[in-house]
Amino acid sequence: MKKYPRISSLEATTYVLRAYRMLYEGKLLEALYYINEALELEEDFKLALFLKGLILQALGEIEKAKECFELLCKESKNPIDWMFLGQCYAMSGDCSSALKCYDKSLEVSSNFLSGYILKILCLENLGEYEKVLDEIDKLLVKASNSVPLYLKKAEILKRMGKYEDALDTVNRGLKIYPYHKSLLFLKGLLLFRLGHFKESAETFKTLIDKLGAYWLETLKYGAEVMTIIGDYETAEKYIDRALKIRDDDIELLYQKGIILMYKNELEEALKYFKKILKLDPNYLKAILRIANIYERLGKLNEAIEYYNKLNK
Repeated sequence: MKKYPRISSLEATTYVLRAYRMLYEGKLLEALYYINEALELEEDFKLALFLKGLILQALGEIEKAKECFELLCKESKNPIDWMFLGQCYAMSGDCSSALKCYDKSLEVSSNFLSGYILKILCLENLGEYEKVLDEIDKLLVKASNSVPLYLKKAEILKRMGKYEDALDTVNRGLKIYPYHKSLLFLKGLLLFRLGHFKESAETFKTLIDKLGAYWLETLKYGAEVMTIIGDYETAEKYIDRALKIRDDDIELLYQKGIILMYKNELEEALKYFKKILKLDPNYLKAILRIANIYERLGKLNEAIEYYNKLNK
């Protein structure tokens, strides 16, 4: 029994405040020292135990952090305790145990959104896509205007090969936020996969030319769909911009060569296909294109040389 329980409690609180200060300054080891001092005085000091778990987690001491949160969760009615215990399990690779903790956090509070989100991520890592969709739908009942949820749902549906459903979900998100770049990118990609090339091209044009989404993947897909619909000028513009970002991207170099062939600029196209072979000497599509170009130029010996490379 403590001789002066009130004084011990005050001293423990002082140590916790010092730990907070150390955390604010980014001094994790010093913070841990003060937390341990607090727990020496008050072993059932829940705030100190919670902070110790957080500090240990930040230090990468996941098993020790797990012990702290397990102690807290023995009698806890706080969903945050269960959430952090779940995170410890997830960080140690035990998603099944993490799921149980997230479920427990939602039992404690059915409106605990962080529990839903972490559960979704865990189920996604386990490949339980149908269950992911169920959890997202539950969340959408509570947050019907959440664009990130529509985006996540559409990404999962795309991964499952349900392109039409994914596109419908994207369009629902775009009704809330018409110029959401990630949703528009996904829409363009889904339309491309579904063979709706003109609509896909319009989406990528909006994304790139109107919204300035000069991302490498956006420019690559935009260039590809523009090539398919025969808009070589726009396709080349996107490729040239993308090559400024990544000048050794084989797919971009190949697309550039193809467009130059369509424009009948065969000597220029050769340069790009040969640059590809410097990066990857066994890139068969580039070898075939070089042979085709030499044949069209009437340089049959060179054409035969490259056709022979295809058989090696």
